[in-house]
Amino acid sequence: MAVLIRDAEVEHLIRELSIRTGEAITEAVRISIAERLARMSPNEQEIARRRRRLREITNYFDALPRQQAADEDIEENLV
Repeated sequence: MAVLIRDAEVEHLIRELSIRTGEAITEAVRISIAERLARMSPNEQEIARRRRRLREITNYFDALPRQQAADEDIEENLV
């Protein structure tokens, strides 16, 4: 799996970390991510997992075609 970084600041930080640690870029990133995940409490991890799932669900429903008449009926019933 490849990761493409398109943010100049992030790329700069990655390279700076690699230089300071003397590690290859991939290794520096892997260790940093593993350390951050280890610092997260189980509760934070669960909250992050739920947020990802909610984004997936929201994206799914946002991608569905809308029915204007049905939307208007719902809006009329709310008034």
